Amino acid sequence: SAAQRDRVEALIQQGIEDGATLLCGGGRPKHLSKGYYVEPTAFIAEPDSVVAQQEFFGPVQCLIGYEDEDDATRIANHSSLGLSGGILGLHNARTKLLAWRLRTRALLNHRGTGTEPAVPPHASNDTAWAPKTAMAVSLLSSYTSERPP
Repeated sequence: SAAQRDRVEALIQQGIEDGATLLCGGGRPKHLSKGYYVEPTAFIAEPDSVVAQQEFFGPVQCLIGYEDEDDATRIANHSSLGLSGGILGLHNARTKLLAWRLRTRALLNHRGTGTEPAVPPHASNDTAWAPKTAMAVSLLSSYTSERPP
């Protein structure tokens, strides 16, 4: 809807004003003349930034750097969001151990060539119902195709 597109655009603008680094997107796709689309958008941001702590319900991804697995766990568990998430790694045993440290309701363990669902034993965040999964910036373009009539 126009209202949702406007909400997403306002959050993107707020992220830019708050100092998050816009990597790509942030506007309306020029090749889509009809509909209420927003370009796939990616930010680099701090864990407490608006773009890291808001559910956009749009094609917006926030990338947050970390020092080590303990720091990554601290950042992930600091969020009030957490209905679902993802871990990307090549070492399956290591990513499974990390998955058990995360407070989320559902988790995808991305390893090399496949995806394995995992369900951590605990959840304590205040997220809305819509799930989120980790994805690479290059995959964000899948959000811009038009719906069939």
